[in-house]
Amino acid sequence: LFLQDHPAFSLAPEQRFQLAGAQEACLLQPGDDGASLEKEARRWATRLARDHKNKAHSKEVLQRLETRRQQVPEAEAAAVERLMEEARENIRKAEVSRVKAEARLAL
Repeated sequence: LFLQDHPAFSLAPEQRFQLAGAQEACLLQPGDDGASLEKEARRWATRLARDHKNKAHSKEVLQRLETRRQQVPEAEAAAVERLMEEARENIRKAEVSRVKAEARLAL
């Protein structure tokens, strides 16, 4: 009974819309397409290069941390392990971003 009488559950009144003044449609200039596509391609190529650099750097950091983990006492091993996990996560993020960038460039 409550649901039937509540205004939130009643049918909404029909809305009628009217055009507001003179509406214009603008066409894109033919030369703009190539420039924006080139800009987008440069953007994703730059991102691809940055991801490659980040992945290489994270791999180096991970190797140094693996060497360091074997040399540090057990008390510091947990901190080194946490840093190693961060480096692995950075590598994973760079790989995912690289795949996305390659897919966009392939379009």
